[in-house]
Amino acid sequence: DRYKAISNPLLYAVSMSSRVCSGLMAGVYMVGITNALVHTTLAFRLCFCGSNEINHFFCDLPPLFLLSCSDTWINELVIFNILGFLDLSSIAGVLVSYCYIILSVLKINSSEGRFKAFSTCTSHLTAVAIFQGTVL
Repeated sequence: DRYKAISNPLLYAVSMSSRVCSGLMAGVYMVGITNALVHTTLAFRLCFCGSNEINHFFCDLPPLFLLSCSDTWINELVIFNILGFLDLSSIAGVLVSYCYIILSVLKINSSEGRFKAFSTCTSHLTAVAIFQGTVL
């Protein structure tokens, strides 16, 4: 999205049509629904005995696993793999996008234009670095 805005600012409205935005949004929703469906399906195979009270505000899966008296190894493995894939794919997407952005900015002839383009991306890159840095 940012690559399109910086590399072709005048064509941004044409290239990021409502159809493209809807497709991107539908893809993200499908990934989220699939993720929730996998975890819900795997939670159905767990057996619970004893207390059924979770002392947490959020509905996280690890506190639910602590209540289970059956083996949760498969559930933990799936969480590790899915989160690892989602984290690495989002980091890779951001890195590839910023490589394209940097290459496009370096092609700008004027130093003022390059400075303006880099300053536009700096805040977003800082936020991404802080967020992804804590994840890693």
